[in-house]
Amino acid sequence: MKANPPILYCLRKIWLHITPSRRKQFFLLIFLALFSSLAEIFNIGAAISFIGILTNPENTFNNPIINLIVKRIGITDLSQIVIIFTIGFIAAILISTSMRLLLLWANTKISLAIGSEISLNIYRRSLYQPYIVHCSRNSSEIINAITGKSIGLVSSIFLPILNIINSSFLLLGVFIALSYVNFFVTLLVFIIFTLFYLFIVIWTRKKLYFNGVISAEKSTEILKILQEGLSSIRDVLIDGSQEIYSNIFHKSDLLLRRAQGKTLLLSAFPRYILEAFVMIFIACIACFSYANSNNIILIIGIFLISAQRILPLMQQIFTSWGSMQSARASLNDALILLSQPLPKFSNNKHLNNIAFRESLIFKKINFKYEKESEYILFNLNLNILKGSRVGFIGESGSGKSTLIDIIMGLLNVDSGTINIDNQTISLFNNKAWQVHIAHVPQYIFLTDNTIEENIAFGVPKDKIDLEKVRIAAEQSQLSRVIEKWPDKYKTFVGERGIRLSGGQRQRIGIARALYKQAEIIIFDEATNALDHKTEQAIMKTIYSLSRKITILIVAHRLSSLTDCDQVFEISNKSIRKVSAYKKFISNNT
Repeated sequence: MKANPPILYCLRKIWLHITPSRRKQFFLLIFLALFSSLAEIFNIGAAISFIGILTNPENTFNNPIINLIVKRIGITDLSQIVIIFTIGFIAAILISTSMRLLLLWANTKISLAIGSEISLNIYRRSLYQPYIVHCSRNSSEIINAITGKSIGLVSSIFLPILNIINSSFLLLGVFIALSYVNFFVTLLVFIIFTLFYLFIVIWTRKKLYFNGVISAEKSTEILKILQEGLSSIRDVLIDGSQEIYSNIFHKSDLLLRRAQGKTLLLSAFPRYILEAFVMIFIACIACFSYANSNNIILIIGIFLISAQRILPLMQQIFTSWGSMQSARASLNDALILLSQPLPKFSNNKHLNNIAFRESLIFKKINFKYEKESEYILFNLNLNILKGSRVGFIGESGSGKSTLIDIIMGLLNVDSGTINIDNQTISLFNNKAWQVHIAHVPQYIFLTDNTIEENIAFGVPKDKIDLEKVRIAAEQSQLSRVIEKWPDKYKTFVGERGIRLSGGQRQRIGIARALYKQAEIIIFDEATNALDHKTEQAIMKTIYSLSRKITILIVAHRLSSLTDCDQVFEISNKSIRKVSAYKKFISNNT
């Protein structure tokens, strides 16, 4: 993607991400805009005819078209003709207004639908990106792109495009209708207004883009500041750093507001200048041509009518263009996220199953995060039997978490093989392997929903199996506590599970893994943040699980691995020792 792509380049790219059905609707809007312009021509023609009858009723019968209509109807009285043309004028107004309202409704509905699809596309593509991609970027960028930038595309890109198309058609209709009255004056007004707005476009283009860049950058920065301040609210309250976060927020927010204000000012001011110019121009014509007063009044009248109909349409076109120009940076950010590739399995709901009956074997595994960096794991070999309890221990930075991420299929190795019952795991079948795995991290993520929704995490509410939820809670030794609460499994846990204790949150994590009916449960330092008594209770729960489940435990404390069949010590980028817990203790004392 280009660093500073022109707006037409961005529009061509975004067009590729619009679904075929929406494209058809877009073209239907163009036809609707054409009919709306025809209604505007009819409206202006009816207005001119109505004014003509009121001002010069004697000339009514001199008009061949009106005379023919009058004869066919059989009307001879002038008052009857006035009534008929009044009704016709009112009908023209109603038809024109109805068409414009219909067009506004259709524009808004389709633009919002396109914006929703773009937001969904960005979110979906982001969720499917490899874990290593998520490790390298800030989530604030993605959240802002979905909640701010992609939604803002509706008001800043899609609606303005449709407004430009609609206004252009209406402008054409107004020109045709007014040219019938006085072609020279209408053409003069069009030339003056067009040249003026072209000059403004050239003058404001870079300014609008620069303001758009600031808005895009600061909106992401503000979201990041808000997330950091609110997520660490306990530390903020204890340290008394409220004013520090408030000042940081204020600086970014002020720059954002200033950029938005400049954009609004640049988009709105041309109309006021042009209105003043029109009035000055009319005054000058009246002053220097006062001799032929009748002709001057006619010219001034036509000039005013032309300006009154043309100026709002041209201003709308310019405002829409300005909105698109200022949103170019945000549009480019959205396009970058829309270009994220989707894996082949994203549309495949039926995965080929990989059976896990005997063992998981790593052979000569090498891994590093970046090409230029050193290996985190080198020439690592590992053998895990089905149904065993396996512990991993090592110093911070030794590669324990990296190894676990590789086992879970989140990271792809640089070389070596991973075999499940002699079947090699690759990019093509990795998802089928992940179906067997559940993960219980140190900090369990809980949504601000009920206990049952958190245990059945990721399952739509209407598809939750309540019996499975109760069994999972019972196996994780959480059911007794839940049954004492008034709302039982309908109890809300609060944001991030703030209403629960640390042990309760960890047990929900275990219940979540059991609800999934995973064959491998990985506890990644899951008890490190707990006190000794709670940790012992949790570990007792873990070791009491069925031997049909393979359990992998990453721990800092050896006391957490007492009942493990094997303990692997990771050191010097590989596995240094492999032994049962008691033998491991004796060798290290």
